Amino acid sequence: MSVIRACEELKKLRPDCNFVPVYWMASEDHDFDEIDHFRFNGKKFSWETDQVGAVGRFNTKSISPIFDEIIGIPGFFRDAYLKEKDLASAVRHYMNHLFGEHGLVIIDADQKDLKRLFTPVIESDLFDHTPEAEASRITKEIEDSGYKTQVFPREINFFYLEGNIRSRIVKNGDGYEVLDTDLTFSVDGIRQELTDHPERFSPNVVLRPLYQEFLLPNLAYVGGPSELVYWLQLKGIFDHFQVTFPLLMPRNFAGIMTNGQVKKLEKAGLSYEDIFKEENELVKEKVIANTTFKMDLDEQKVHLRKIYSEIKDQATQVDSTLEKLVLAELKKAEKSLEKIEYKILKAERKNQEVLVNRIYALKETLFPGGSPQERKDNFLNFYINNPKFIDSCMEAFDPFDYRFHMLEVHE
Repeated sequence: MSVIRACEELKKLRPDCNFVPVYWMASEDHDFDEIDHFRFNGKKFSWETDQVGAVGRFNTKSISPIFDEIIGIPGFFRDAYLKEKDLASAVRHYMNHLFGEHGLVIIDADQKDLKRLFTPVIESDLFDHTPEAEASRITKEIEDSGYKTQVFPREINFFYLEGNIRSRIVKNGDGYEVLDTDLTFSVDGIRQELTDHPERFSPNVVLRPLYQEFLLPNLAYVGGPSELVYWLQLKGIFDHFQVTFPLLMPRNFAGIMTNGQVKKLEKAGLSYEDIFKEENELVKEKVIANTTFKMDLDEQKVHLRKIYSEIKDQATQVDSTLEKLVLAELKKAEKSLEKIEYKILKAERKNQEVLVNRIYALKETLFPGGSPQERKDNFLNFYINNPKFIDSCMEAFDPFDYRFHMLEVHE
């Protein structure tokens, strides 16, 4: 949505140019744990399969039990997962359904002809290890500036991809081996393998961005926070291979609330900014703000310190070593007052149970399990009850406004 909206806004600024939204499918990824489950209506649903390797090549028929559990899954999702040949095809199917009318171009780079174009980079990585040197140089500059980095360049930044194998290629003496397999290659052998089967060489996170821009140079790359950080480490690689480094653009961020939840927010006297505060601190703040009682013992603490100061002066006149004892007793007394304060606050929290529960419920809506909603709740949570959900988001998003958007949807 951020990419499409950016293209629309840029077209208004430059009507003489055409701006094309592109969706890059990470079909060669093999981190199935990241995508084998989703959360819908507070319940976790998992895709049970023993398939391994590049996830885009997974057969999706084994996902059918999930469709039997959830009522109301749109037909185009069912067709995508149950009628297409693999996960990459399924994703292309539903993405085209949702965004095809906006001119979205979908790229699945797990293709022999596309990999053949990338052969010069693969050779440089296998035999000269240039990407490692360039990425390490920029990474050091970033770290020396006080920033943390996200990815770690390797001597060889390609996996061997064949069938259900996607394993790292490593240098082994005068030859090469594929980790966790029996596959080995001499220098001439791996060169011949690259000539005959370029599709078997799959870039890791260090070279995937270069592969992407090598095939389709972009005006801008839109990504999440962690992605944009590791892209910065790769500028040297782009320069070496004379590939244009795109502008880096954060995607839109949003939290979704129903109109009923918005009313609860208002009844609780919360602002949208409040909802981002730490949960317990927010509850404490609002309980104190809504009570008619004095909740702290600050005055008593001042008196306590004054009394113990007088005791210390009196005691040290007799024996200077008694100062430590008096200060230790002061700390104990202060802790006792803090314990009483906590009990007072706890009792008042019970008195304001409706408010407290409302705050916790709202926090759970936007930060389920303590994580941002977008990292937990599946798209279907909003789409099934509101087929115009995407249109609402597109209308609300300003692709060049990088603040967090709070979107209200009608139940």
